[in-house]
Amino acid sequence: MTEDLKEILKHPSLYQMLKYSFVGSKETVKRQVEDFVQKTMIDELIMVSNIFALEDRIMSAQLFAELMDEINSGRSSGI
Repeated sequence: MTEDLKEILKHPSLYQMLKYSFVGSKETVKRQVEDFVQKTMIDELIMVSNIFALEDRIMSAQLFAELMDEINSGRSSGI
């Protein structure tokens, strides 16, 4: 990683944008979301994706919906 890239990654606006990003496999994202929900006690999430390819964006949304169904099936009140 170049020094320029390391410096960009320290920028406050980029940090703020990525602070609550969930990235990885379905299981990794599921753990990240569960941890986030537990820490914040939120009752609603909005999924946003910056993926360019439409097919990949759809796949990401489908996987997120599946993991949210799995998380919600374990909760009485849901998210």
